[in-house]
Parts: sequence; structure tokens; C-alpha cells
Amino acid sequence: MKKIPLIVALPFLILFCQSVFAQSASLNITLSPTVLSVTISEAPVIQVSRYGYAKYDEGINAIVKDHINIVSSGAYIVRVAIGDVIGDSKLDRNSIKISPQLGSGNHGNLEGLMINSALPSNFIRNKQITIIEADHASWNGKDAANTFNVSYLIGADGTFAGRIPDASVIPVTYTIILK
Repeated sequence: MKKIPLIVALPFLILFCQSVFAQSASLNITLSPTVLSVTISEAPVIQVSRYGYAKYDEGINAIVKDHINIVSSGAYIVRVAIGDVIGDSKLDRNSIKISPQLGSGNHGNLEGLMINSALPSNFIRNKQITIIEADHASWNGKDAANTFNVSYLIGADGTFAGRIPDASVIPVTYTIILK
């Protein structure tokens, strides 16, 4: 007889537990329209230690691996500007060529990605030149970032000839904006 009330109470207990655990809450989520994260690694000091004709003819080429890292949930543009060269060498900003390439760590979205070199004749003081343009987010469903190597070619075509051998600082400014 004592087992009957327990058997009758068991279904009510199960229903009560289900109703307690079946409660729900509503959650409102507002997504930011676009997220942009940029990392630009520090470029190494470029030593001009080559002597002879090749230095004057070919210039000095320094490639910085995975120099620019971009995570974006929307389309973006990367622009570059070169300031006045500081130092006794009196190199002209037009003696510098900046060329981005896909980086070794680039596993992001490549669809709609356009990469251009910043040619020396385009460098006017404080003028920004578009070197990377992405029509889509960097996210490809698996990886979030686009990374880019950057080649700095300095002093090609004889621009080192007749210059004072001294340390020079070449200010390079990158601007990343959302489209």
C-alpha cells in the first residue's frame, strides 16, 4: 500500500522537474556593423652594407614577413604615405617603392582582394596611396585574418649615387579604413 502513493507521486514529480528546467530567457543581441583590428609589426633596421655597383643599380630590398595583419568583418582599404626622409643622405621619398604581397600567415578571405605597389613617382608629401583593397571581410568561415608581407625597395636606379653614407629614417604611415 505504501508503494501506491509513491508510484502516483512519481509522475507529478517528473512533470514538476521538467517545468522547472524548461524555463527560458530571451536574449537581445546587437551586432556591431563592422569590426576592424590591425597589427603592423615593427620593421627591422635596414643595413646598407653592400658595396659596389649592385647597391647603386638595384637598390636595397628589405622584405618584412607578415608585416600587416588585418581582421575585419567588412570591406577595408590600406593606404600608405611616406614622409620626408630624415638624415644626411638626402634621399628623396620617390626613391622608395613599397610592395605588399600575401603573407605566409594569410589564411583569410581572398575573394575581392586587390594588391597594388606604391610606386615612387606617386609619393607626394602627405598623399596616401591605396596599396590593398578588400571588397569583403577577412573572415572566410575558418580563419579571421589577412596577413601581408611588405617589400621596401630603397634606392634603385642609381638614387644612392652621390649620397652621403649616413643613417636615414624613412617615416612610413599606414592608414586602414573601412569601406
